[in-house]
Amino acid sequence: MKAGKAFTFNLIMQVQLLISMLATIFCTVPMIINKDFQTTKRAEEFDLGPTKYYTVLLTAAAMQFLIPRIIGLIFSSASLLGGVISFFPVPVQQVFAVILLHERSTFEKGNGVGYVNMGFASYLYNEYNLSHKKASAKNKSNDEAV
Repeated sequence: MKAGKAFTFNLIMQVQLLISMLATIFCTVPMIINKDFQTTKRAEEFDLGPTKYYTVLLTAAAMQFLIPRIIGLIFSSASLLGGVISFFPVPVQQVFAVILLHERSTFEKGNGVGYVNMGFASYLYNEYNLSHKKASAKNKSNDEAV
């Protein structure tokens, strides 16, 4: 790729698709060789039971469809907003895991949820301050022009 060449949305999506396909192949081929798909041994050994094991697997697979949306958000706005949006579901996941999967609520989970919420609140507060500064600068420039 030439230096200074503009990145298009199509190019970014092609690169991400290639990365995702290679990662899937890299993980799936050893599982096929090890015959992990032919047994439910892992599901039966899962602490929460086989039903919740498959629920977790399906949820993880569904989360893979969010990657193109986050890339589109980063491409059309800012990477910081993409990061905030991608980490916003973390506290929701933790709460749902405790409620629906009956996981133990530990200090580490609570601490992580607190940090994510604090970071999100900090981002919103910063955006609020920036919008007020822009509005006051615009009003000030309009007053000087009159």
